[in-house]
Amino acid sequence: MLLNAALLGLESYSAVVEEWHRWLRLAEHGCLAVFTVEILLRLGAHADRPRGDAVHAGLEVSRWSLVYYASYVLIASFVLVNVLIGVVITSLDEARQMEQEEATEEPPYPAPGLEVRRLLFTRITAARQALDDLERDLLRRAAADGSPDIGAARAASRS
Repeated sequence: MLLNAALLGLESYSAVVEEWHRWLRLAEHGCLAVFTVEILLRLGAHADRPRGDAVHAGLEVSRWSLVYYASYVLIASFVLVNVLIGVVITSLDEARQMEQEEATEEPPYPAPGLEVRRLLFTRITAARQALDDLERDLLRRAAADGSPDIGAARAASRS
């Protein structure tokens, strides 16, 4: 039962499932086979046993013993189910926290600070100015050479 609970916990981690999918499936089938064999052995062991001995012995003491047995079975099964649910929910919470931590990790490069942004903006402005100057020089030389195509293309592209 503990192995099955551990498998359920492992399956809540997506990275583990992706890498060990076949082995986890095999382990689940193994647990199912063991549980099936256990149930069959218990049925075989209890087949020849007289039924109701404990209940009849309890009824000889008091009629309220039936309430005791029924409440014991209900409470025990309730506790067991709650423990299993608690294990599953805890492992799901841990998996969610791990995924959130991975998502909030810093990028491989630090985000630029205010000073770095100003420097980049200044460099971009200087590069634009240099391109504008080169374009003006190109237009002047084209006009000086008598190439109307470049000037007309530039005027058309600005409008």
